[in-house]
Amino acid sequence: MSTSAERTVIVLLGDVENSRHVADREALAAGLERACGRLNDEFAGELMAPVSIIKGIDEVGAALTSFRRIYDMLAVVGAELRPERMRFVVAAGEVDTAFGTREFARMDGPVFHRAAGMMGELKSSRLLFAMSVGDPLLDEAVAGAVNMLLLARAALTERQWEVVRAYELHGSQVAAASVLGVSQQAVSHVLVGTEFRQLRQVEASVRAVMEEYSGREESGTHDVAR
Repeated sequence: MSTSAERTVIVLLGDVENSRHVADREALAAGLERACGRLNDEFAGELMAPVSIIKGIDEVGAALTSFRRIYDMLAVVGAELRPERMRFVVAAGEVDTAFGTREFARMDGPVFHRAAGMMGELKSSRLLFAMSVGDPLLDEAVAGAVNMLLLARAALTERQWEVVRAYELHGSQVAAASVLGVSQQAVSHVLVGTEFRQLRQVEASVRAVMEEYSGREESGTHDVAR
């Protein structure tokens, strides 16, 4: 019989903000399908149960083996759904039904109930991210930084987003300018105006913390809450 520690997973839930008021439901559905496909392709090594749409076209869920790349996963979804926004919760805990099936919709257990409660609280807060992986200080610190990053990205104008996205995809101001058909100075001006360099530093810090914490957990130096 497996122990509770062996049945511990990390649950990721996502819920589209104000989905009832989305005018183009087909575009939303297509965006969610693209996001799920990209996550399952790009983060396969982090997934116990693939990312799937679980309720209509409004919610997604996945079971993860690690939370080291959570922020990158959220960024992918944000890019595919823009201009719509999605809330996310991440919770670590025990699964007592259908563990190991790789079918998220069949799984159940205490961690799912906690994640659902966290999502309800997140909706009331009007923030975009909450986390519960067993260390309250880590949860609060990472959630604060991730919320700031997600809100900053969501607040970009369409022109700012176009430039930021081109820079992220092509790796340099010159390459982004070439793709967009503008000058390198124009790209630089937008990036400076969005404080892109500073945001990238915060993103790097979040990734480093998650990587370090995940490594400690996997080596057994930290216990995840049940």
